[in-house]
Parts: sequence; structure tokens; C-alpha cells
Amino acid sequence: MTAQSTARPARSARSARRSGGRPRWLPGLLMVPPLLLLGALVLAVALFVYRAFAAGSTGEPGVVEALRSGALDSFYWEAMLRTALLSLGATVLSCLISLLVASALVVVDRRAVTAATMALLFSPLVVSMAVRGYGWLLILDQPPVARSFETAGDLLGFLGVSPALLATVLVLAHAMMPITAFPLLTRMREIHRLQVTRAARDLGARSASVFWKVTVPLAAPTALRVGGLAFGLAMGAFGIPAIIGRGRVQVVSELVYQNLLAVSWPTAFVRLAMLLLVTAVVVTPLFALAKRLGRRAAPRRERTA
Repeated sequence: MTAQSTARPARSARSARRSGGRPRWLPGLLMVPPLLLLGALVLAVALFVYRAFAAGSTGEPGVVEALRSGALDSFYWEAMLRTALLSLGATVLSCLISLLVASALVVVDRRAVTAATMALLFSPLVVSMAVRGYGWLLILDQPPVARSFETAGDLLGFLGVSPALLATVLVLAHAMMPITAFPLLTRMREIHRLQVTRAARDLGARSASVFWKVTVPLAAPTALRVGGLAFGLAMGAFGIPAIIGRGRVQVVSELVYQNLLAVSWPTAFVRLAMLLLVTAVVVTPLFALAKRLGRRAAPRRERTA
């Protein structure tokens, strides 16, 4: 009995030291706010689905009738193609700029420069979307900038690209920068520690060749992951296309918003479900490819280290 009673306080003392003296219920208490927020989100989605399917039981057109009446008509698919191209362009541009900025910050390696750059990249999350949008409008309305976008729109007009669409891509890429820049900066620091880029330069490779043949392949898994996340968020963007596009860049989220204003729950549900399906079809292969490339790159990192 004495040995057992002595062992129990010892085990409790060891467990207390491992937990840092914190009560065991504290982590569970900290999980309450996120769980409540998640529950509210699930409840909102459930109510939306209920409204969409309950309309058919009350004699109003339901989900099936919305499909038959043209919820997914040619106009919707044109908006879907425009939304996908807009999101893809913004994602590629954001990842490319983030990769270049991260490479420069790693080379410069100055805390003050890195902190100032990160503050600028983080600013889209701090400043209101409306303020950013109308601030960008002031820049885009300047004659040299406006003429540049008009010239680019004329050159790409055969692809159905307009100056308003190009401007929306640029501003949406700026909004995605906090999502793409920070993970890529972390990855670039890991690549810099491996000294592979320095070894390539010592062997006579040029800076451009080192970037495209060494840096980009090693950073590709991270770029694909953050790119998939940015693409998914861009597909549901509403405010920036509405402000920058000025009604000339109509996306799927705007169509869904119009259906909700008209209290057409089934049509909004069908269009939103298709938007989520298209997003999943694009994003899922990106994550799968990133996982595969990450597995291929892991043994190389271990051998280099």
C-alpha cells in the first residue's frame, strides 16, 4: 500500500510537470469558441439547404424545377468560365509574385526589410475590402494605367479578355497575397538552408536558370497547396469583381447573390452547388499533385542535408 500510494503522487507530479501546471480542462475550454463558430456555420448551411428543398414541398418551384427551368443555362456557364479564368489568373499571378518576393527576401536577409515587406503583404487582411477596392480604382483610373490595360485588353481580345477582367485579376491577386506569400517565404527559407541554390551558382548556373530549374521545382509542392487554397477563395469572391469590374465582370457569386435577393432559394442552391463542385474538381488534383511532388522531393532533401 505504501509503495502504491507513493507511486501515485509521483506519477501525478510528473504529469503536472509535463502539462506545465495547467489544468486538464483548459485545452477543452479553449476549444469552445471555435466549436461554437463551426456550429453556427453548419447551422447556416443546413438552413440554406432546407430552404432550397422545402420550396418544392410548399408548391413553389423546387431544386428539380430550377434545373429544368435553366438554372444551369448557357449564361450561367459563361459566368462560370469567366469566374474560373479570373480565379486561375489571380492565383498564378499571386503565387508568382509571392515566389519572387520570397526569393528576394531570402537573398537580402535583413530583418527590417522582411518585416516591412511582410507588413505590406499582410495589409489586405487589415484594410477593408471596400477601401482597397476603391483605392485600386483611383490607381486604375489614372490615364497611363488605364491606357496600359486598354492596350493589353486589345492584344488579348481574341481570347475574350477585357481591360476590366485584367484589372480584376490584378486586384484579386493582391487580395490573395497574404495566403500565398507567407507559406512560400517559409519554404524559400528552408530551400536556402539546404544550400542547393548556392551550389548551383558555384557550378556555373545563371541566376535565372537556378530560379526556374532549382528553386521553382523545390517550392512547387507549397505553391500548389497555397495556390489551390487561393483558387478556392477566388472562386467565391464577390466584392472585388463587383467594385473593380463595375458590372462588366459578372461572376457566379454575383448570380447567386441576385437569386438570394429574389428569394429564389432552389436556383441559388443549384448554382452554388455547381460552383463548389467545379472548385473541388480543380483544387483536388492540385493537392494530389503537391503531395506527390512532396514525396519525390523528400529523399532529395534528406540526401542533401
